[in-house]
Amino acid sequence: MMTANEVSYCGLYCANCFIRVGKIRELAAQVVQEFEEVKFAEWGPKLPGLVPEMNAFEFSRECLETLRAWDNMSCGNSCKNGGGSGGCSIRKCCVEKGIDGCWECVHSENCDTLDWLKPVNGTQNIENIGLIKEKGLQHFIDAMSAKKYSGFYK
Repeated sequence: MMTANEVSYCGLYCANCFIRVGKIRELAAQVVQEFEEVKFAEWGPKLPGLVPEMNAFEFSRECLETLRAWDNMSCGNSCKNGGGSGGCSIRKCCVEKGIDGCWECVHSENCDTLDWLKPVNGTQNIENIGLIKEKGLQHFIDAMSAKKYSGFYK
């Protein structure tokens, strides 16, 4: 059974986060390993000069750096268990207020502290917080644990 500690202060469900699950990280590591074995960084960027249909390979080095970034991306715990960013302003706010999450705050619907998540999460945090307020934390945990991935986007 999933616990309340799997729900981040901002209303994301950490247990199913694709970063925490790590499948993309594992796949990226495999691709990086294969690229390194065939020395792709050396010859990949030269392909556009040989075959015009391969113009995208001009960005081979950037692609490899992105894959390496994915390979380094991990989060082993929810923010309530020491994971996530130690400098998270949302965590700091909730801890200072002595609340378990934004759903316990009367200002959560119009909170500027949650705004920095919008470029990545859209309105997901606000929707999750609203669902927790309306149906309760256990309902939210049950609903989220039934999904393959949850958190950033629906």
